[in-house]
Amino acid sequence: MITTISQELYEMLDPKPELRSLEDFDLDIRVASGEKLPYSGYVEIDITVPCLTYTVFTIPSLVVGATSYNKKVPIVVGTNVIRQARLHTKDKDEIPDVWNDAFVSIHVSSVGVVKTTKPITIEPFDTIVVTGFVRQNRNCGSVVTETSEKGYSSRISVCPIAVKLNEKTVSSRVPVKLFNMSAKKVKIPEKSIICELHEVDVL
Repeated sequence: MITTISQELYEMLDPKPELRSLEDFDLDIRVASGEKLPYSGYVEIDITVPCLTYTVFTIPSLVVGATSYNKKVPIVVGTNVIRQARLHTKDKDEIPDVWNDAFVSIHVSSVGVVKTTKPITIEPFDTIVVTGFVRQNRNCGSVVTETSEKGYSSRISVCPIAVKLNEKTVSSRVPVKLFNMSAKKVKIPEKSIICELHEVDVL
């Protein structure tokens, strides 16, 4: 799940972050009822988590059209925030049950990390599709590529792609769509972690 911010709230922000295009991603986002959720682009916003007030996370967030839900809840926190929060949590932190449940659910759904098979260079604001390699920690049929908290660079975002794995093997090659959301070129060495695979049900 991705982090979203309503168009209405975005228009109220001051200063207003730059709205960037997502044309290369060709995302098809749907709400629980199955209807498409329109979006106008993405922004980078700073987020703090109640149990981690000493840390600020800069997160790419989709700016989405009005729905009956986001009129009441203008920001929906996605797994990109939850993973970053889990990574920065310390033993002494008092973690609310709802956040702890979210941390556990992400850990359980992970099938493995995907690594590069050769060096990769991604130009500023460019999107590429690469083939990565994963050793699965369990047999699983359908998975989705998602950003990993262990990823090589925080400037790289992963476009979710549903992938069918070979359940008869413990390793697979999978396509990964990467987006450099920064104004600087990013070079990723061979055997670097670029994303995680998470189990999904494909209907």
